[in-house]
Amino acid sequence: KRVENKFTIEIVNLKSQSEKNTFTADHVVIANGHSDVPNYPISGVNNLDFVTHSANYKNCSQLELTRKKVLVVGLSFSAVDIAVDLTKFGGNEVSVLTRKGSWFGPKRDLKSNAPSDLKLPRLFTHLPHKVLNKLIKIAFNWKYFNQNNWQISNKCDPAGGNMVSSDEFVDLVRTEKISVIHGSLTEVNNGNSVSIATNEGNKLKLTFDHVIFCTGYKPRFKFLSDGLQAGEGQYPDLYMNMVPLNTPLLMSYIGLFNSRFTSPFQVIDLQAQYIVALLTGKVKLPDQNQMKMSVSKEKNDLATNCKAFRASLFLPIDYRDKLAHIMGKTPRFLDLVLSPKLMIGYYFGPITWAGYNLIDSRLGGVAKDSLNRTCDRAFGKNWFLKLNCILFGGILSITGAIFLLQHYL
Repeated sequence: KRVENKFTIEIVNLKSQSEKNTFTADHVVIANGHSDVPNYPISGVNNLDFVTHSANYKNCSQLELTRKKVLVVGLSFSAVDIAVDLTKFGGNEVSVLTRKGSWFGPKRDLKSNAPSDLKLPRLFTHLPHKVLNKLIKIAFNWKYFNQNNWQISNKCDPAGGNMVSSDEFVDLVRTEKISVIHGSLTEVNNGNSVSIATNEGNKLKLTFDHVIFCTGYKPRFKFLSDGLQAGEGQYPDLYMNMVPLNTPLLMSYIGLFNSRFTSPFQVIDLQAQYIVALLTGKVKLPDQNQMKMSVSKEKNDLATNCKAFRASLFLPIDYRDKLAHIMGKTPRFLDLVLSPKLMIGYYFGPITWAGYNLIDSRLGGVAKDSLNRTCDRAFGKNWFLKLNCILFGGILSITGAIFLLQHYL
């Protein structure tokens, strides 16, 4: 509860439910996460016996799901893992319901055996949306498998609709052990029946022994008094995803961001540094109007582009880069120009935490070794030597061609 420019905080002992402690604080950091309350797209279904949310799923034996007919709602990471588990270890007949579909790639690169996310170079994040989207579609269909042949992706962009790493799921779809339905759930009834509106405009009424919702979570900040929290299941308006507009310098949030394509630990570390710098005066907030304009612009961008490739994939990476720049963690070109291997690894190599610590006096040496090892895993050993050979060979070829043209023409 806010009292003038301080907060009164009341803590209740969960065991006794009676012991209470009250104290005051000049600043409060909310860091309880936002994956707390399961989200159900249809209200009331959580009370049905044959309905479970992925938050409560451990394995198929826990729910006594063996050789049953199961519907999994969603097609992101949790849905894919649960569908595979139900099929492989429970022998269940599994259907997956998705509105947009997903694009699938292997967990590890087929050639280098490196984790597939290491194959995304930093500079790719700055390509135009349409160009990058087409490149990824071509790469996925050519290098891995034709996505549309197996009814996995519908009409979604690779990252706008989801990108998921799972070899097993695709194999199970190929062998028709998992079926994919493109549409939306409209009704769930007591008699284990569900109504589905397909993307083609058809209406289906199907019966399942169990339905598992993999439909994400809603935030919960019920411990905040009125005037400090947004509506039920809603996020407050936050400048830089941390500072609430109604209580700047008095309250901040950590961890409210999309961590799908970036490590949450890196961003949380940068957010914590930002808040410390804010409280110690090393970083200054803009005026209230500028913060409101920034929050409004971000909302408009998300409303307009949330289904687009760049918004869903690179907004978290852009956010991390912006935080790193504010905190002085981003190396300049001149910092790397004397070390060509590091420079190429930073700009063309994978997006990794090491890039934000190259100029750190304490972590610089470790970060350089980490970046070099990551590039070796992503591109193979001696990648820098091979690159130099290619560049040198290209220069020689161009020089030779120019010489011949001048000599004979």
